[in-house]
Amino acid sequence: RSEYEIKSKKLEMENMKESIASMGLGGKLSCTDTDKVAKIALKALKRKKKNVVTGGFNKFLVVIGKPFSKAFLAS
Repeated sequence: RSEYEIKSKKLEMENMKESIASMGLGGKLSCTDTDKVAKIALKALKRKKKNVVTGGFNKFLVVIGKPFSKAFLAS
């Protein structure tokens, strides 16, 4: 990698950290490490799963949102 690419990646990471911090508690709870997400996604791919949700808080949001999504489909 060139020095420019490394600096660009560091700046991107800093911007992402600031963005998550600006979201408050919800942003912090729904944030998952990219390496962890990649490992979970690869395992799901091997198991031929169509959908995968990483992180406990994100799974909670999916469960909470299901009744609302069904209501929107019915209308």
